[in-house]
Amino acid sequence: MLLAFLALYVTGTAFPSVKTTIGNFFFVSTMKDYMGYVVPSIQSNLPVWSLSFEVGFYVLFAFTIGRNQKKALLCWFAMSLIAIPVYFLRTDRDVFTHIVAVFAFSSVWLVGYYIYQYRDYFYAEKYTVLFSLGILPLISRMQFSPNFYDPLKYFIFSIFCIPFFRYCLQLPPSGKKIKLAYVMIAHTIFVIIALTIRYMPLKNAIVYSTLAYVYMGVGYLIDVLKIKDKVVDFINRSGSFMGKYSYPLYITHYTVLFVFSILIHNVTVYVLVSLPVILLITYVLENLYQPAITKYFIRIKKQVTPTEIQEDYSTLHSPQLGFKFSTHKLLQH
Repeated sequence: MLLAFLALYVTGTAFPSVKTTIGNFFFVSTMKDYMGYVVPSIQSNLPVWSLSFEVGFYVLFAFTIGRNQKKALLCWFAMSLIAIPVYFLRTDRDVFTHIVAVFAFSSVWLVGYYIYQYRDYFYAEKYTVLFSLGILPLISRMQFSPNFYDPLKYFIFSIFCIPFFRYCLQLPPSGKKIKLAYVMIAHTIFVIIALTIRYMPLKNAIVYSTLAYVYMGVGYLIDVLKIKDKVVDFINRSGSFMGKYSYPLYITHYTVLFVFSILIHNVTVYVLVSLPVILLITYVLENLYQPAITKYFIRIKKQVTPTEIQEDYSTLHSPQLGFKFSTHKLLQH
């Protein structure tokens, strides 16, 4: 957020109001053009729009923890499905609509939770996984409403991610097999919809409709050429590298692009200048800034003496609060 405000200053862009600024720092902002329920996201860092949804999911999940968690999650899931049609019916941009949106989009998050929770009840084989992956680009371009951020589309998208994420868990087959025929039937329905409703150009619809079979073909070629080990090694190496730098890249790239899109109007120069700066900032945040901050907090932790811990223990050891820490375990902690 501080980098985003620096970007506004550098480019001479108007600063947001105090209300909008506070809303962005407290994770309740959404994109002005599509949502804008409480306050709009800061112009120089639009990706912060999703934070209120992510925070909402985790806060809701925290409230479900306990003896009746399964029932609580089931009720939440039912509410999230009800919220999807309500989301389309709401025309006002207010706090209530924001809450409805959080519940509607949480359906996607809960699908991910249930995939792991019930991982032993179903499984998918390689070609089913590849075919379902090939459907995703087609689903992502479906349009049930003028709003690009469509919870129904993303919920359907998450359903067809199930074979892939179950496969990624690398667990032995267990439970009911997700058959390729089922996925093919669904794919045929989506293709018919794409070709008849025509919410995208015909050429695009044809290309996206073939991807499921293309993905299966790629998987078959990998088997025929016997290069599976090389492909896996490449994915592991590249994934390890990208995984390490993905977060600092995510939180800074838009702001850098925002600055240079205003200062530089030649596309080639814009790309040549912005990419190195993004990579440099990403490297500094991950390899210099984060270790320094971590080291600082570790040093603070080490400064806490056993005497202070003992005093803290005497405060925590309260029968009224039900704490049962022993001095030995607390010192270990």
